[in-house]
Amino acid sequence: MKFFKIYLCLIALAAMFLYGCGDDEATGYDTELAARVETLYQEIKNPADSILLSENPDWTALAEQYRDNELVKEVEANDEHLMIEFSNGEVVGWVIQPEYLPVDWDAEAESITKIGNAKIENSLQSPPKALIVNPANEEDRKDTKNSQSLLSIAFAREGWNVSIKLGKDADINFFKSGLSGYDAIFVIAHGQVFAGRTWILTGEIVQNTSINSFDKKLDRARIWVKTKDGKIEPDESESVYAISNDFISTSYSPNSFPNSIVYLVCCHGLQCPTQMGQALIDKGAKVVVGWDETNCLGDYSGYKLFEYMLDKSSTLTTGINYLKSLSRKLTDGSTYTDYTKDIHQKGNPPRDVNLVYYPTTAGNYTLPAGGDDEPADFFADFNNNVFDNNAWIKDAINPNDIRVEDGVMKLEQNYTDQRTHLKSKTFGFVNNELTLQRDVYLHYGSSYGYANTNFCFNNSDTIYIRYQHTYYYGSGTQKPGYKNQPRIGIYLYDLNHNRGKDLDSNVYLGELIEDNWFTEKIVINKSSNTLKYYLNNTLVKEISLQSKLTNINISNANGFNLVFDPYGWWTGHKHYFDNFSIKNK
Repeated sequence: MKFFKIYLCLIALAAMFLYGCGDDEATGYDTELAARVETLYQEIKNPADSILLSENPDWTALAEQYRDNELVKEVEANDEHLMIEFSNGEVVGWVIQPEYLPVDWDAEAESITKIGNAKIENSLQSPPKALIVNPANEEDRKDTKNSQSLLSIAFAREGWNVSIKLGKDADINFFKSGLSGYDAIFVIAHGQVFAGRTWILTGEIVQNTSINSFDKKLDRARIWVKTKDGKIEPDESESVYAISNDFISTSYSPNSFPNSIVYLVCCHGLQCPTQMGQALIDKGAKVVVGWDETNCLGDYSGYKLFEYMLDKSSTLTTGINYLKSLSRKLTDGSTYTDYTKDIHQKGNPPRDVNLVYYPTTAGNYTLPAGGDDEPADFFADFNNNVFDNNAWIKDAINPNDIRVEDGVMKLEQNYTDQRTHLKSKTFGFVNNELTLQRDVYLHYGSSYGYANTNFCFNNSDTIYIRYQHTYYYGSGTQKPGYKNQPRIGIYLYDLNHNRGKDLDSNVYLGELIEDNWFTEKIVINKSSNTLKYYLNNTLVKEISLQSKLTNINISNANGFNLVFDPYGWWTGHKHYFDNFSIKNK
């Protein structure tokens, strides 16, 4: 396993009231003692930095020089880190963390990367709320972003409200109050442990690097990240705040996390469960899940755990057992089962890493029901990789252009100007409101593409949802100014086959998402003769089904079929979907 290095300078407040001459009366902070600690820190800093940048770092000899210093209370050193706690409670450290090890997604039938939008909001009444916090937000950690987005879609699909806080927005002030009020909290961050305390990195960059300038009341830490392409680069140094369990304890009230679950991706998140874990439990959390050492599987294991618990309404214990049953491919090509186990390969011998939860009595915890818990009239997740001939009918030159593969329904346009149609069985529309929801992936091949989702009602009215990307204006199909702009619109055909083809403002639904997964929801109401269109559970537009050129009236329709296609000029167009559901209520 390759390694990158993170240089930490941690500053802790071990006691709220420090003693000695030269006290700051307003804060109880001993400025004279702090000045002496600052001088010693500067003395240690340069040789410690040099060791960090060396090929085979080992701080043991340096630590021994200062172990008996009157200003040093505790010191830990090896080839992985140097951590020093000074006599006034301040802590400094230099730490090497393992490089993130990408997960082989093929082992989980996840060969298609599903990526959703960064913000998902639900229009339902009082649904449960999930928060995903990713202070690191590193561009090169693709699998982290995949897991983050997949988790967003999983929550939204079950009717949850989802909020995401990324990078520098996840600063100290956010962590001081922004975690409260959520039913599930998912924290993707770097972490470190020293002297029985877990530190979680925020995304806030520190401008002043003098340890004497810190607000000692806030119990903060500083981290310098010196990495570029997996290698140490001194000019890539950044100082970032971090927080410990004391920060949680002093910032939140006892009911801040009402019966919530907190999942800590960060390394060492639950290595000291009675510290960070207990701090969150004391403020109302029901259970805290995390890793007891440095891990590389936290993001993906967390996503799979929550997805399973959401989908199956399972207990935490059942979800953990599900993770244990999953297999993954290792870097040497072998297969290993159990996503609750990892190996921290730095050190001799390599150390086992485990996904644990606190308290251990919370195994029966279940996630709250989503905002829309009514069962679907029809649902297909395609996980069995079998094409259901009772539910779908193929119409394609090559039948393999329509197939179920990798747990996804796939439609592809591989013949020029030849349509690839997938028709559904007949669904009833006897009640007032119809809802179609699914995850969608669209790929534009070349020249002119417009995939479709068609509602064909049994009164001959037809609604085309069109996902259009074209450089060609066409005759009446696009208005000037929309050239080559991927966009979603609606074509309407009434029972007399009048065609509403103007794609003007009353049927324009927004910019088209391509080469990324998104969640689509379409709600059609008989009594109001309206259609609501949602992207990632956010209402984009509500329109009347009576356009300028048509007279759609679905009040007398009592059934419909759906027809999907990936159509476009030439070849290479794709229209994939997953987690398909129909409700009529």
